[in-house]
Amino acid sequence: MLGKLGPANPHFRRVQSSKPAPNQTQHRREILAGQEMQRMRQQVLALERRQALLSALHLARRANAMQLVAHKVHAYYRSFSHGYDPTRSNAWEVEALLRSMMLPDVQSPAFRDLDTFLVQWCNYSRYHAEITLYCEQIQPLESDDPDVYPVQCIGRSTLRISRDTIKHFFQPLLVDEEMVQRLVGKTYDFPFVSRFHFNSTGRVFKLEPRAELAAGLLDLIMDPFSTVRMLGASKLSDDGCLHAYSNQDAAGTSRGSVEVL
Repeated sequence: MLGKLGPANPHFRRVQSSKPAPNQTQHRREILAGQEMQRMRQQVLALERRQALLSALHLARRANAMQLVAHKVHAYYRSFSHGYDPTRSNAWEVEALLRSMMLPDVQSPAFRDLDTFLVQWCNYSRYHAEITLYCEQIQPLESDDPDVYPVQCIGRSTLRISRDTIKHFFQPLLVDEEMVQRLVGKTYDFPFVSRFHFNSTGRVFKLEPRAELAAGLLDLIMDPFSTVRMLGASKLSDDGCLHAYSNQDAAGTSRGSVEVL
């Protein structure tokens, strides 16, 4: 019986296991390695495309945000181009714009908070015969914080002096009537640079004004000695901000910084 199942059986066929040649094994390994490398390349390309898309999306969003805050700065200077008078018919619109643009506790070396800022704008406007602010250029600035959007405005201020200007900002000069007469009615012009720092919600949390008021007064008076005397009679801070003298006769006026913005 066993013999019938062995090689003597006419139906018996010997099956030999096929063993691949070494070169075939190497070729197969190379194919598998190539396929794996191709999959890795595709994954890397997919990650690069995703990163590029996210980067482009981030840049587009930041560009749109910078454009928005730059528009707000432009609207601010357009609204305050002739100062701020609470008795004007559009005063509530101007105030609403300012309050929507800046945080109530906005930080600045020139004022304590937003309410003080608005009062100072009012005082600064009424103590000059005329005020004109012109925004020449708005520049977006770089920031290390992705949630901060700084914008810089470069412009010029032109102000016409009244007796109230001398009384509130250059009070010691009132004893020199001749000089007062020389100054009243004259205009002084000077450049300013203001930096607005917006947060991610599109509101200003910090404002840094700087003005070249001394240069404007020198151009007006044309006399270095008189210019120094006028500056000495003022309360001019390092950043070019004037500080008003207190005056009990002026209703609603208290000592505070009045800045060139």
